[in-house]
Amino acid sequence: MKIFIVNGKGGSGKTTFENYIKKLCSKNDLECEVISIIDYVKEIASLCKWNGSKTNKDRKFLCDLKKLLTDYNSLPLQIVLDEVKIFVDECYDVLFIDMREKEDIDNFKKYYNAKTILVDNSRTRNNNYGNSADDEVYNYEYDIIIHNDSTIKDLQVEASIFYNSYILGDLNDD
Repeated sequence: MKIFIVNGKGGSGKTTFENYIKKLCSKNDLECEVISIIDYVKEIASLCKWNGSKTNKDRKFLCDLKKLLTDYNSLPLQIVLDEVKIFVDECYDVLFIDMREKEDIDNFKKYYNAKTILVDNSRTRNNNYGNSADDEVYNYEYDIIIHNDSTIKDLQVEASIFYNSYILGDLNDD
């Protein structure tokens, strides 16, 4: 299984990139999934009447809630680790994990040989979202950088290059 940790500021194109890779995998009968360390936090936030929006206030709320859960018992990371075990047991080929904080990325990499990806978008690069998860994205040294500074077609070209190099290329090396 190939595991990739994906990061990028809000609105950088992470989901678009991942969805395109999922389509490419599907065309080649490869099992691919995307999960996020923030998914469980969002479930808890919805109990607090969070409505799913992504304003800066919402982003800060989710970031702060995740930090509280992490400081208390590392629950968000533990849930992701449990989910990954399921995907490994089910023999998935490719797994993308949306994960922002450096400590989580480093801790996850202790358990799995994952490559890190930054989806870099010049339109969002200098945005200040008012929370550490978004605002500290560039404080990490990534293995792979996907440039998303132009059109959706250009991002698809970037995704195709990534797919051929890191997914098909690595599968052929096995």
